Amino acid sequence: MGINVLIGNSNLDAETLATEVEKNVKELPEFIEKTVSWGKTFLLQIEIAIILFIILKKITNMVLKTIGKVLDRSKIDEGVSRFLLSLIKVLCYILIVVIILQSVGYKAATITATLTAIIGSAGLTIGLALQGSLQNFLYYLFLKILSSELPP
Repeated sequence: MGINVLIGNSNLDAETLATEVEKNVKELPEFIEKTVSWGKTFLLQIEIAIILFIILKKITNMVLKTIGKVLDRSKIDEGVSRFLLSLIKVLCYILIVVIILQSVGYKAATITATLTAIIGSAGLTIGLALQGSLQNFLYYLFLKILSSELPP
């Protein structure tokens, strides 16, 4: 019945009240044990998530440095290479978040569906808000990529 019954029902006599209190006191060690067990599991998951984040961030930085060196050697414009590096960086961080959430216990389908909805709505919003500017930027990227591949 719990404490709510004790507080909410003032028609209880002293014997019933004592029985309820005794029952709640007997359940207290079990409640504390479950809470401590849950706390240990939660802290372990947090530690795993932090360790994974540190490792994956270092791997991401190494990958970005390698891609940056490859783009510097190529004849792609600096603006295009910075844009590509930023895009790859964002995708890597999204992947890191998905990996960490899966390691903590979230299901992949839930994470994927949620991220797809968020990215889709954000992309649509940004696309509609910056329609003209985004079109000009994409033309710029397209021309820079083609001009670096065409002979002079």
